Parts: sequence; structure tokens; C-alpha cells
Amino acid sequence: MKHKKRNTGFTLIELSIVLVIISLIVGGVIGGKVLIRSSELRNIISDLYSYDTAINTFNLQYDALPGDFREAASYWPACLDDDTNTCNGNGNSVYTLKAGKSENIRAWQHLGLSKILSDDFVGINTGIREEMYPETSMGILIDVSSFGYSESAINQSIYGKSGNALVFYGLQEVENNVFINIDKKADDGIADTGRIYGVSFDASTPCTTGHYSGASGDWLKTGNSVLCSLIYWLN
Repeated sequence: MKHKKRNTGFTLIELSIVLVIISLIVGGVIGGKVLIRSSELRNIISDLYSYDTAINTFNLQYDALPGDFREAASYWPACLDDDTNTCNGNGNSVYTLKAGKSENIRAWQHLGLSKILSDDFVGINTGIREEMYPETSMGILIDVSSFGYSESAINQSIYGKSGNALVFYGLQEVENNVFINIDKKADDGIADTGRIYGVSFDASTPCTTGHYSGASGDWLKTGNSVLCSLIYWLN
């Protein structure tokens, strides 16, 4: 008696099940990446508010900007730099830049010494970023700076606006939509209005239609740049 040869291929039902499983796996991977990106953006925005609060808290306690505080050595005698042997600022309410001991670098040291921030920073330019500045998600460095003041070594106005600011910029290429999403969630989503501004430091790889010359412009919706900055005005 002859037996029918058994078909060893997949049935349509089995293939359908396999395709459903593959779709679920792919969807899970993509969904996981979206969740990770959303979490990173939330962390950056949280850092933005945290450092804004830290600077305001320092200002309330010492009546000075961290980094610009002229009496810092009286409070923390052990803090030194490579020039005056103190970590004092000049007290002009502007982040002044000087070789080796810029007040924008010293600001993070003052925040650490005051215990307003838990991290410790060296306060001088060692060339090692993690010793000088805090770093947030996605390789974005946080700095402080002053714009539009004649007393400051940075004497450019941004879109005609002056003030002290937190500056977020990428240590590697950052997609423009990262900064756009931060602006949308924390401000108005427009690069040249509100409390958050966008600045392209290199016209060859811009993230906005305006550049460091001060020309007005909005975010470019596509592309990426390592020389793009997000300016969060402190005042």
C-alpha cells in the first residue's frame, strides 16, 4: 500500500503566524527606539530646568552669578585656579572669558562648591570636557555664556537680544529635530522667539536659517550639525 508523500512546506496559516511574530518584533524594536529617544529628550529638558533653578538658587544665596562671584574664595578658600590662586569672578554680572580661567567654566565649579550641584568641576580649562562642564543625554554639553554685552569677550548679540544664557550644544552631530523638539516642549518651537533660541555657528551645516551673524531665522526641519546650539535665556 502506497502512502502519500507528506508535504513538509509551511502552510499559509503557519506563514501568517511567522509574519505576525516578525512584525511584532520589528514594531517592538522601533517602539523601543522611540521610547528611548523620548526619554532622552525628557532628560535634556529636565536638565535645562534643573540648571536654571541651580543658577537662580545660587544668585539668591550669594547675590551673584556662579562663576562671576567675586567673594568665592572667602567662602571656599581651597578653590584655586592657575592665575590668581583664587576662584573669584570679577562681579560684573557677565560671563567674562579669560585664558585658562573663564567665568563660564568657573560657574560649574561654584555650583559644585556651594553644594547646589552634587558634581565637582575643576573651574579651569584642562581640555577635558567632563572635568569642566556637565553633560546631558545624547552627547549634548551644557555651558553658560553672555551675549550682547560690551564687557564680555563674547560681544555678539543673538538675533538682537542680550543676556546670560544656558547653552546646549552637541559634541557630535545632532539632528536638527532634537533641538526643535526641545524648543517645542519647553518653549514655542520657533528658533528666534521666546526663551529658547537656535543658533547655527557654521553656515555650511546650519540648523537654522539664521547664523551667528545675528540674522533672524527659524529652525531647519531636516539635517544635522555639530555646530548648532540651543540658547536658553536666563534673564
